[in-house]
Amino acid sequence: MSGILAIVGNAAHPGKQALERMAAAAPNRGDLQTIDLGGACIGVQVRPWGAASSRPGLACRDGVVVAAIGAVHHPTVISGRDAAEAILDRYHREENGPVFLHGSVAYVLWDSTCKQLVLQRDPVGMRPLFYCCQPESWVIASEVKQVLAAPGISREILRGGVLDVCLTQTPDGTTTFYEQVAAVAAGTCLRFSRAATTSVKTWKPPDIDWQRKDTRECADELRRLLAQAVARETTDPTAILLSGGLDSTAVAAAALVGNNWQNDGKLTAISAVYPHHPAVNEDELITQTAERLGLRVLRCEPKPRPFDSLHLDVALHDGPAFGPFGTNLRPMLQTAYRNGHRILFDGHDGDGLLGCMGGIVPALASAGAWRVAARYLKEYRQVTGKGWHQVGRRLILPALVGHRMRHAWQVIRRRMRNPRNHNSPCWAGSSLSHSLMKRSEAQISSWPEAQQDVVGPIGWACLESLEREALAAGVELLHPFGDLDLVEFALALPPHIKAADGMAKGLLRQAFRGRLPDTVLNRRTKLLFNSLYVEASTPEDMLAAAQIIEPPGDWVDMNSLRTRLAHASDMDHSERMLLQFVLEASLLTSPAASRPTPTALSQPSTAALVTKGSGPA
Repeated sequence: MSGILAIVGNAAHPGKQALERMAAAAPNRGDLQTIDLGGACIGVQVRPWGAASSRPGLACRDGVVVAAIGAVHHPTVISGRDAAEAILDRYHREENGPVFLHGSVAYVLWDSTCKQLVLQRDPVGMRPLFYCCQPESWVIASEVKQVLAAPGISREILRGGVLDVCLTQTPDGTTTFYEQVAAVAAGTCLRFSRAATTSVKTWKPPDIDWQRKDTRECADELRRLLAQAVARETTDPTAILLSGGLDSTAVAAAALVGNNWQNDGKLTAISAVYPHHPAVNEDELITQTAERLGLRVLRCEPKPRPFDSLHLDVALHDGPAFGPFGTNLRPMLQTAYRNGHRILFDGHDGDGLLGCMGGIVPALASAGAWRVAARYLKEYRQVTGKGWHQVGRRLILPALVGHRMRHAWQVIRRRMRNPRNHNSPCWAGSSLSHSLMKRSEAQISSWPEAQQDVVGPIGWACLESLEREALAAGVELLHPFGDLDLVEFALALPPHIKAADGMAKGLLRQAFRGRLPDTVLNRRTKLLFNSLYVEASTPEDMLAAAQIIEPPGDWVDMNSLRTRLAHASDMDHSERMLLQFVLEASLLTSPAASRPTPTALSQPSTAALVTKGSGPA
């Protein structure tokens, strides 16, 4: 992906110099091209390589200039320069009204004839846009650090809200960690003019189609849509980040079958293996998939150390990383780059789109799908090892009393037992404990609400983080599961179809039965790679983390934290992730002189050992 930059208003000149400064803040997005028009300077960053679906374009006609990035999918796939021209045509046809386009396109439009600025982001959130409104101008860019690089923009931190943003996310996804910088929400069009500022939703998730009954027909449609999504991203054979899970293997199978690349050695898999951590090592499943699909495999062995990339995360993501996956992902991206692969397929976010099980049992009960519900409860008990009394309290009770009543009772019980929040670690100060309380007391979602949350702020934040990680390594990640047609299809599926056979991702398993190894399709659980952080931790590592910086205010009781880190062998994954959030948040809110700067982002400290794997070429 490349980028969009713009400065609009009386302070825009010398606009080109300002845009050059903004582009230099994220040089991996490409070379700058600009157009000056009527008090505005708008540009795009373009790389000499990149997928057709994400190439940017500039267009100017009749006093209106557009910078667009992404692709429009109907009636034909158009992207880059053609998408910018299509937006101009539609804008004039609608007499300066909102432009609604089906696809993954985001754009900035400036109409110098009526002094109107339009910002629009794609529905799924794959094309981020950030902006700052000043008294006489607007600054827009694809990254927060680029907005901050513009003249006159304050780097003041949302000190009181950093932990809330980290831990709970904002309801509309428009808040950043900086006072003056906001984000355009996915599926939203913002219009700024002298008269008013308006916000219009350009897309909403579809309603669930409760009438769908034929699981086989839905499985065939899912397979077709995933192959179509891969074809829309690029017509050139490329590489894929392949694990032993269902999502990335399904993308690989869809790419090969849908595009007739099988057995010609054109699709390469980039895989991470962990021979020293058998609990998360998927090498055997990767090998079986490669042999079935005829993939060439490049393996790397990430060797992360606890908290070894805190400064890098904060500099790269302009704040605490949404998910601490960088030290596992970066060696894979570097392996691809060193072997000449610049465009990579990725399996995100099949988990949310096809595996989201929030509120599943009440939904199945409401739909009368009792057999599927019974199979799901049995499967859940076998996977988790919980007793029937625990399964009943967690999954069956909500179906009987309703999820909102159950949620209210949980909040009352929690506050009666421990007003401070019993889920807080022993080292949490009052501010952190309060933020954790708000997260734990967030309303439990019904099935329809949980499905719509898949394309909410948490999903957008993860896509943005993945994009920045890839660009820092000199590659581009493509997300077929973010294709709008596939997203709308998945969100409309009723629970008894999505959880076919009573299993999470049941429909995805059926769609690729016979095309992927049974060992992959029948796999019940997939451990988080980040669990190896805890295994790799030593007392020295953990104690060193406590010396990185003194957290501000009352986020952390440092004496309790040091005691905890000295005996950290039982620190689980969630507590380690929380500690990383807190440490990175403390780095962000430290005095400006000591804040990390985005330098040497393409050289993370994590080591990777590259080995070429087996599998038919």
